[in-house]
Amino acid sequence: MAGSHEDHMGNRMASMLAMHG
Repeated sequence: MAGSHEDHMGNRMASMLAMHG
């Protein structure tokens, strides 16, 4: 579960960007 944290962070970033843009 090493990439789990990274994947989650990326997902959140994408969600935020999508919400704004």
